[in-house]
Amino acid sequence: MAIAPKNKNVSEGELNLRNSIFPDAEKLIWDKTRDQGFVTIPKTMPYIVLMLNEMSEKGKPLGDIYQILWTYTWNNNGFVRLGNMDELAFVAGFKGERGVRTLRDRLRALEKLGFLLLKPYGSNPTGFAFIPNPHPVILALHEKHLSATAAEKVTLPALREETFIAFLVRATDIKALDVSRIQKVTQEAKDAASAAADVPKPPSPSKIKLKFPKKAVA
Repeated sequence: MAIAPKNKNVSEGELNLRNSIFPDAEKLIWDKTRDQGFVTIPKTMPYIVLMLNEMSEKGKPLGDIYQILWTYTWNNNGFVRLGNMDELAFVAGFKGERGVRTLRDRLRALEKLGFLLLKPYGSNPTGFAFIPNPHPVILALHEKHLSATAAEKVTLPALREETFIAFLVRATDIKALDVSRIQKVTQEAKDAASAAADVPKPPSPSKIKLKFPKKAVA
């Protein structure tokens, strides 16, 4: 049985349309409740992957390994055990003696961007990973770009405006509440700061020189 989204009307409409176009869909579909072995990802994932690849160093894309890490979590807890680095390096396409080293470099690059948190385990400096919500990370990076000077932008990750806007459109279409909530809080903070800047400051008290009468000479 297919899983219905929260919006029942949309779900039923999409299901009916699917079945009319693909009559055997119910027999062919992979059903997470029946088949198990699943993880939930945000529908913005393709845009996140694209932005990560754009922010990566040339020839060192981060999008694929980020997606792979999501599939290694359990029960949507964002937690990844990185004990078997060889397996993860293999599935990520990092082969040979340098495979694990390359994997570690990519993990650290993701951590530097804020998309990953790493902790050591024994002799493994990247023994555990945690994947935070990527939406606040992306929005914070964009805010840094907006407030940065031309010289500062050179040092920031290359977050392309057209990709960010496409991400926002998709987030709006799927009603990503965390994105709209963060945008609202950010805008309210900007409005408050702007209002505070527009309030005329009271003039500084002028320095008053006090003159005391000279003592009479006895």
